[in-house]
Amino acid sequence: VIKSELAKYEAVIERGMMTTIEVGMAMKAIRDKKLYEGQYKTFEIYVRERWGYTRPRAYQLIEAAEVDANLSTIVDKSTRPQNEGQLREVAKAPAEKQAEVVRKAAEMAAEKNRKPTAADFKKVVKEFSL
Repeated sequence: VIKSELAKYEAVIERGMMTTIEVGMAMKAIRDKKLYEGQYKTFEIYVRERWGYTRPRAYQLIEAAEVDANLSTIVDKSTRPQNEGQLREVAKAPAEKQAEVVRKAAEMAAEKNRKPTAADFKKVVKEFSL
């Protein structure tokens, strides 16, 4: 019973994560294709008036979606960042180093018998920056 209940809640969390990524990808398309221009002067005005997001928040969502897309073809799903905060930390690394950051953070966490956290990704990114 506990495992099925856990699976039910984890499915909700996973759908929420996918929604965040989908929102970021949709905002990226709207921004890149300038689909807002018919009704709004700028992308910033669009996201503020239409969705109540600040410009930085919209760009955070876009950035997280871009990192997820970059990693989706080169990193196993089980080791990919599991939430937006983790994706934002990985985004601080150059695109060509992101997979390596994810792998190293996953290895560090596995040594402690746990999944990687945003702090793990942040630490690895910092190491790569030195």
